[in-house]
Amino acid sequence: MAYTANNFWLLAKQVLTDGFKTAATYPRFYIEEQGRMSADGERGMVWGVNVLAPYILASQPVLFDHV
Repeated sequence: MAYTANNFWLLAKQVLTDGFKTAATYPRFYIEEQGRMSADGERGMVWGVNVLAPYILASQPVLFDHV
């Protein structure tokens, strides 16, 4: 996991100052693991989650094609 926790004081501050939509779209309240790398040591964990996860999900076959 790329983020370890949420800072709820920063969440409340961002929601009150910027609004809920901005806080949900551009969150500044996540506590990130600094320097955590992928298993192969080539990529940062946050980069891998943000870039590779959507690619992997898009390249997988649809599980519920019959619905």
